[in-house]
Amino acid sequence: MKLFIYPLVVLVLVGIAPVAWAGAVEEIAEVGRLRTLAFSEGNLEAWIGTYADDAVLTSARVPFRIEGKEALRVYYGDLFRAYPTRRAVSQHVSTRVYNRDTTAVTNSYVNVTLVDRNGQTNSLNLRASLTWVKLDGRWLIVDAHASRLPISP
Repeated sequence: MKLFIYPLVVLVLVGIAPVAWAGAVEEIAEVGRLRTLAFSEGNLEAWIGTYADDAVLTSARVPFRIEGKEALRVYYGDLFRAYPTRRAVSQHVSTRVYNRDTTAVTNSYVNVTLVDRNGQTNSLNLRASLTWVKLDGRWLIVDAHASRLPISP
């Protein structure tokens, strides 16, 4: 029996080690991966759950910032309904961590493809910045900014 238990314990420890030993950058990357999945699936609550209650979004799609989780829920709820098919692909992701692993900034380039109910496709090439704060053991976005990339001449 001991011959079976020891390898099992090693497998369990190796399996949880990456989670237990993950640093802030890896933790944020995992939240980002789950966010991308929630966006594609239209899981509004999972998407909104990554924002702090007083988070602010400056979007490339609207002229003024959106303030607070409830306003974000309305904004993204409308977006998810208007575009039932969504896809986001991030590139050149860079996360810098500050303040003893309690604050971080992620920059990336994102291609967002939105398809409306009539099959019309809208593609956005964006640069994005997310400011994260670790609150009650969770990484939450407190500020998000996305702007369109300039068109090359």
